[in-house]
Amino acid sequence: MLPMRETAGGVLVHVPWSRGDILSFTNDFPRLREKPVEWYQQTDRFVKLAKCLWEDVNTLFEIKVPADLWLECKRSVDWPTAELARDRATGALSPDVMKYYYKVIEFLKQKVSPQNIDWQKIDRTAQEGKELIHAYYERLLKAFKHYSGTEVIEAKDMNHLVFRFVEGLRPEISQMIKNHLICWQAKPIDEVLQYAKYCSDEIELKQSKLKEKVMVMQIKAAQAGMQGNGVQQLVQQPQGNGMFQTQVRGRGRGSFVNHGPDLNTVVVQNYVQGMKKVLPCHACRGIGHWKRECPMMVQEGVVQQSNDVSTFQNVKGPRMRGPNPNFQNNMVQMQGPQPMQQVQMPHI
Repeated sequence: MLPMRETAGGVLVHVPWSRGDILSFTNDFPRLREKPVEWYQQTDRFVKLAKCLWEDVNTLFEIKVPADLWLECKRSVDWPTAELARDRATGALSPDVMKYYYKVIEFLKQKVSPQNIDWQKIDRTAQEGKELIHAYYERLLKAFKHYSGTEVIEAKDMNHLVFRFVEGLRPEISQMIKNHLICWQAKPIDEVLQYAKYCSDEIELKQSKLKEKVMVMQIKAAQAGMQGNGVQQLVQQPQGNGMFQTQVRGRGRGSFVNHGPDLNTVVVQNYVQGMKKVLPCHACRGIGHWKRECPMMVQEGVVQQSNDVSTFQNVKGPRMRGPNPNFQNNMVQMQGPQPMQQVQMPHI
């Protein structure tokens, strides 16, 4: 407990601690140059919770900070005297003195920083779910400052921080950066942040387009009245990390198709039979048949119904969409030379 004394006016005023009290309270503090991160944390907690006076903070720095470093620090931040620091009304540090206190801490962090940064604890910071890119970076930067004990990031540490930032992103965003951003390890953090935001927007756009395609296919199948009549239903389920699983429901055994957000088509069972009853014909725009099966084309005599024609077209090469105009000539050549027919001339 902080000692108190009552003045004649009935106002409670804090009494400064003695040097021995501060030594006993801060006996478990680590050495500044051995464990700077823990020293900064405990000192900040001690000053804020105890509502220390200027005399208490000054004594604390004289005891816990090396003499040469404390002398250089007072000259650098222009540490105030007791008359300017103490608030006679409340006995606590004035806002101006707190400003000087933070200047001392910043100066010490620049002079004394940990030699080996605990990157294992920093690596635990990763992007969570649909967390924004900049929010994730701010959280990573806060973790770096917390475990490193310094506000100034050196060049070698910044390169490592960029590497950890990319590795901590969602797998699909991280893979896009590694595949398309050349020399991303040596890029400035601002450029990597901007490209990561671009990749995130592109993935969300592809996911929305894929959902729209599945929805349109379901609507068309429902309008055709084929749901539950051999046409299978597509159900898309999110699997996390931006991946989706499309379940095919309908008659028979259902199947699952795993795919990423960049897939533009959905593979289903009985694709030809199902899509024939959903997609329109290119000739009459009707539903239920392809163009080669269109009744209008058959009536006009465009489509050949002979099995020999289809067989011959398959033998010759890729199947053609329309009738083969050279079919009759080719058939004549295959049959060989034909005998000449005798024509009787009329008598004159």
